[in-house]
Amino acid sequence: MDSISSILSLRVPDLVPFRFDPLFAGTFLILLVSLATPVLAESPETSDPEALMTAGLWTEAETAAQTMVAQEPSNALGWYFLGRALFERGRPADLGDAVSHLSRAVSLEPGFAPAWYWQGRASGQLAGSGGLMERIRLAGKTREAFAGALELDPENFEYAYALVQFYLRAPVMVGGGREKAEEVSLRFTGQKPGEKLLLEASVSLAGNDDERVVSLLSEVGDMDDRSIRSTWKEIALQLGRRQLSEQLWNAAAGTYGLIIERLPDLPVGYLGIGRALEGNGRIDEAREAYGRCVTLAPGSPAAEDAKNRLNATEGTRSKGVKRQR
Repeated sequence: MDSISSILSLRVPDLVPFRFDPLFAGTFLILLVSLATPVLAESPETSDPEALMTAGLWTEAETAAQTMVAQEPSNALGWYFLGRALFERGRPADLGDAVSHLSRAVSLEPGFAPAWYWQGRASGQLAGSGGLMERIRLAGKTREAFAGALELDPENFEYAYALVQFYLRAPVMVGGGREKAEEVSLRFTGQKPGEKLLLEASVSLAGNDDERVVSLLSEVGDMDDRSIRSTWKEIALQLGRRQLSEQLWNAAAGTYGLIIERLPDLPVGYLGIGRALEGNGRIDEAREAYGRCVTLAPGSPAAEDAKNRLNATEGTRSKGVKRQR
């Protein structure tokens, strides 16, 4: 590839879980979204970093990118590939270099939106380690990078979702705030109707407006799109898990019922609705759901949980429906 312009229109492939922990509780997950790219069965006969990254060959891509920047030190695309390869390889020791290389790509080509976005991804993950002041600095760098990417490509769902998640998860002292997330959500138009709905659902989830979250999720109709499907699943499961933890059995049953309707082959959907039904005293229906979970994914963590619950409820009869807490 000999120019940045040829890559600017690409969607972001194969998003990995994004861990963001600068002072904040929990894991900052973007799921952002997962657009899985199939890994090639055999190593491609190429020295093109982009082709190697598409194949999931991160070490080979790093080597090819190193060659590219050695030959052309001012090549922003080479530094981008190098930073991406180091980040995707997943070694904590590489994160600092990944941030540095992606920052260099941005400085060489300020209009290169993917470099801004991945700089934000790498900075956010690096913020999970280090001292207080370093975490604060990296949190600011993360926010600026996501905002910069979205400014350059205002209809990119991955960029918008990443910035919204930052605002929802980060404390005010480093630029977070639900109001800012709402502003991004309201401004965003997106390329598909489901994208804007999911941004709004994410903000509503943070505000514990469960009914609106369910309503918005029900309106999403682009489930064949990998990015939308993945983000929809993440938001719906977050809602369902919280409702189970709060023993909101009726609400949880409704949420997991929607998950099963949209994602009928998702084992954890049946585990979740089984737990909600069991909590509500509907043991026979719960056991049926647990059995479906085991059938769909034998040996999986969800199936093992379901098997344990089947054993625990064996011989138990359904009771009257419990009052919703």
